[in-house]
Amino acid sequence: MTWRAGLVVLVLAAAGCGRRLGDVAGSVAVDGRPLDYGIVNFVGAAGAASAPVLDGRFEAGGVPLGTVRIAVRALPRPVVAEPAAGATRPFAPLPDRYLSPQDSGLTLEVKPGPQRHDLVLSGT
Repeated sequence: MTWRAGLVVLVLAAAGCGRRLGDVAGSVAVDGRPLDYGIVNFVGAAGAASAPVLDGRFEAGGVPLGTVRIAVRALPRPVVAEPAAGATRPFAPLPDRYLSPQDSGLTLEVKPGPQRHDLVLSGT
């Protein structure tokens, strides 16, 4: 019976030692318009996470806690079917400063659990 109690304590201790992460959801707007398609990256001292942006929205799971720097990249939307007339906007890359988490000027203090963070970018 003693070895079982020791095993339970060991399992509980190991579970408590895991990496704690946050979930960040939000929007990305460029000059007031939703970013059509792209990727957002979160880089912190404890690691990194990324998420796709589709129609101006993203949901990133597993974002390291603490202060993270953020980078955003606009990408051309993949063509999987013929788009409806006027359904897509022409691709426009973002300024280079948003490609680097060190240069973007975008940061977030990530806390445990879910949180919302909207990114407002300038296309110039």
